[in-house]
Amino acid sequence: MPIGRFKIDDLSSSMENYTGADIEAVCREAALIAMRDEKKTVTKRHFETAIDRVRPTVTDEMMQYYSKLEETLTSGLESVRRTSGSISGIELI
Repeated sequence: MPIGRFKIDDLSSSMENYTGADIEAVCREAALIAMRDEKKTVTKRHFETAIDRVRPTVTDEMMQYYSKLEETLTSGLESVRRTSGSISGIELI
């Protein structure tokens, strides 16, 4: 189904924490809404309604957890990079 003329970037700010599967679900829902409205194109309004209906899989709590995990796992890497130098002639980055 064709998409109406609007900037997709305008929608991206309302889709924080959406996974690829979530975005696919939004697109499918927007197309279904347009079909129910008997429209030949999917408009920005259809996408906005779909975004309201499809919730992101990743919650804010999950993002906080993974950010802390990333920080924990990478916190010592800088000191390892600085002190390791090279091993058997292979320079480490």
